[in-house]
Amino acid sequence: MAFCSKCGTQLADGMRFCGSCGQVQAGETAVSMMEAQPAVTSISKMDRQSLLATFMEANQVLSAYESFQDALADEQAFAESMNMKTSTKNWAKGGLAGMAAAGDPKQSKRQFADLRKKHPKVFAGLILSGIGVFVGLVATTFSSTIGSLIMLAALVGVLYFTFHGMKLLKQDASVSINDLQPRLDAALYACERSLALNNIPPAYRYSYAMEQMMQLVQNFRANTWMECADRYEEMMHRIRMEAHAKETAELAALSAFYAKQARSNARASAIFSGLNFFLG
Repeated sequence: MAFCSKCGTQLADGMRFCGSCGQVQAGETAVSMMEAQPAVTSISKMDRQSLLATFMEANQVLSAYESFQDALADEQAFAESMNMKTSTKNWAKGGLAGMAAAGDPKQSKRQFADLRKKHPKVFAGLILSGIGVFVGLVATTFSSTIGSLIMLAALVGVLYFTFHGMKLLKQDASVSINDLQPRLDAALYACERSLALNNIPPAYRYSYAMEQMMQLVQNFRANTWMECADRYEEMMHRIRMEAHAKETAELAALSAFYAKQARSNARASAIFSGLNFFLG
């Protein structure tokens, strides 16, 4: 097993480029995009071992690219969730969770977790300000003036710490985006330069397909590219049919529930109508 000469990432034997940083490995020379496209050996003519090695290398570069792509998309969505205009509009949804994530539970959970871990002082200030609102509310039962002052100060604290916390988290997200973008570019570069990946038809150039085809070859369920493609398409068709059957069953159950509810409402309406007739 080899390691990247630049970043130290573990590489499969025969890998020409690092899937993490795109570095050309020792003994290999960089080629132009036009030179990288033609396959050395047509995938339809590969034997079982060559096919497995091709799938392994393609899966490695695709997995790196897809992981960075997903991470970057998450960070961009996280940063977008802290848009000030959207956050102000959703202030009524409650503090940092409502303002920063516009009511999105997943983003809200991450907001609080990141604020608590990365900026504990701001998080503590926000919590204490929130407690202060309730303390002020209780204090109004004894003295309306003192209670109102406490509530006003607490509300100012909530606003300050919420907006300040959002600003800090948005800066953190921007740093992450700036760090992930070159990694994604390097992973894309590695995909474009991978001769193994260029052997794979475009319709199958994603990591899930490569993982499934690797298993087919390793389990001796397929020995050629055509067998791999046929088995994979059969599996995907079966998955789609099962998903469709599950969706159909759920819709049928929902329809039955609403029909039962309608019958119950009709019976209740008939009973009340009868009672009104006799009592009237």
